[in-house]
Amino acid sequence: MKIITSSKNRNKKGKSIILLIVVLLITAASFYGGYYYKSWVIQKKKKDAEEKRAQASVNAEIYITSNIKETTIILDGKDTGKTTPASINDLKPGVHTITLTHADTYPWKAEVELKEREFITVQAEMNEKD
Repeated sequence: MKIITSSKNRNKKGKSIILLIVVLLITAASFYGGYYYKSWVIQKKKKDAEEKRAQASVNAEIYITSNIKETTIILDGKDTGKTTPASINDLKPGVHTITLTHADTYPWKAEVELKEREFITVQAEMNEKD
């Protein structure tokens, strides 16, 4: 018995093999691309964490107290959302303006110069309104 294959069947087999190769190449490329992307993300996160640690290591901190409790702390013209006594950290070195306000007192204002990694305490004497 002789089996005769037509060129139609050979074309189908050839197309199936080509399709299989294309699918395998796409799958391999997506795995490689996913691996590469994941590696890139991990390296980016490590670099960002190192930069954050380096930045935090040079920043300064201020601890602010006053003779009147619950005075609003304004730093460099912006309300910090904190009241005395409070610590404000992660400040860049340089000159900063501290303003304290309270309904029963006159505003208190001072400028402080911070150096890298410096921690200072500011004690404000608030004057009550007459």
